[in-house]
Amino acid sequence: MKMSIGQISIIFLILLTGFCSAQDYQYEDDPLAELLYDSNLVNKLFDIAWRNYPEGRIWESRLEIAELQKGNETWSWLNALSFNYIYYPDFLNAQTEPGTQSNFSRFGIGLSVNLGTVLSVPNRVGQATENIKIAERNIELQKLNIKFEVSRRYYYYIQQKRLLISRLKSLEDDRNGLSLAKYKYDRGELSLDFYNQALTQYNVSKERVYETESNLAVAKASIEELLGVKLETIEGAF
Repeated sequence: MKMSIGQISIIFLILLTGFCSAQDYQYEDDPLAELLYDSNLVNKLFDIAWRNYPEGRIWESRLEIAELQKGNETWSWLNALSFNYIYYPDFLNAQTEPGTQSNFSRFGIGLSVNLGTVLSVPNRVGQATENIKIAERNIELQKLNIKFEVSRRYYYYIQQKRLLISRLKSLEDDRNGLSLAKYKYDRGELSLDFYNQALTQYNVSKERVYETESNLAVAKASIEELLGVKLETIEGAF
């Protein structure tokens, strides 16, 4: 099928419109891109997520318990000491001579030490110290995991948000191209095949927008699940 010069011109204008729009978008300011390199914002999101992370409280409690156990083990040598005393009231004292009685009470004090318990103290203190280190490392590991997950989910949210902006612009371009194609088709300056191509391209762009909107909603819910708050409540994050 041969195309007239007018049909070729219309197709060229449609393609040129999309190309120029893509070029404009490629080089225009993109404020959302700056969020990908904002480490302060990521750290802020991490602090919020860790503060609201239930399992984080569990690991911190385990660290506190380990520290208390070390304190108990440090002073456990006192358990090895045993004090005892014997008291004799004066009225139980035997008479030293007939007709006389001692007026003094007697008592005795004894101290015993369990050497096995004392010698085991350093070992138990060492074990308690290692338990503290394990608890601290578990917290560090959990923090690394949470920070990575916060970054991954938030960057995906930003990606979908930027993608939606781009696809909305593409949809607008395809809508304008379809309007132009319809106008030329109604005037007999464009064939039905090329009009259908413009219509198909518009429908594809519309479906991509729907898909991206859904992905963006899921991405937002995902990061908010980890943060424990709405993104709208965090300055600079939404």
